[in-house]
Amino acid sequence: MRTNEISGNRRKASDGRELREFWTRAKRHMSRRDFEKLRSAAIIRQ
Repeated sequence: MRTNEISGNRRKASDGRELREFWTRAKRHMSRRDFEKLRSAAIIRQ
């Protein structure tokens, strides 16, 4: 049980890092307007 919790926390942390990398990559490949639209949609969803 304990080891499962620890690995779960580690997975969560790595997910956050992967998400940031995804956003930076997306920014690079998307046009500015498309990125702004997507980001505002993501902010609204939160």
